[in-house]
Parts: sequence; structure tokens; C-alpha cells
Amino acid sequence: MRAFTDRQIELVTNFANQAVIAIENVRLFDEIQDKNRQLQQASEHKSQFVSSVSHELRTPLFNAIIGLTEDARAPFPESPGRCPSPTPRSPPPRPRAGR
Repeated sequence: MRAFTDRQIELVTNFANQAVIAIENVRLFDEIQDKNRQLQQASEHKSQFVSSVSHELRTPLFNAIIGLTEDARAPFPESPGRCPSPTPRSPPPRPRAGR
């Protein structure tokens, strides 16, 4: 049986070092992929939250504006579709003659 030459030992050592680096790169890549999935999920949750909060903040304001607009546009009972004329006032009492 022959002993390995220095060149063969160096070559196998380099292959082993490259294998260790490749294995570590795969582990790091998988870790980054997992973190990326977590960040994507967090971003989706944030977007849903912001959308929900935005809707909840706008809805009461929007409903209030619509309500006021409808109230302003509602016709008066005494004259549908038009502004009412001023209410006539009773004329002042007439002075009696002879007094």
C-alpha cells in the first residue's frame, strides 16, 4: 500500500474545505429564505392592519358627512323640493278709533 502524496492530501483538504463552505452557504441561504418568508408574512399582516384601521377611521367620518349632506338636501315638509318662504306674521293690532 502506497502513502498519499503531499499533493493528494492538499487536494482532498481543499475539497473538504470547499464542502464545508458549501454546506454553510446552504444553511445560511435556508435561514435567509425563512427570514424572508417571516418578513413577507409580517408585511401582509401590517398591510391588513393598516387597511382595517384606515377603514375604521374613515367610515364614521364618511357616514357623518353623508348624513349631514342628506340632512341639508332633505326637503322641508311645508314645501317639498324648495326652500320655505318666511312665515307670515300677524299684522300689529290696529288702534281703535275714538280713543
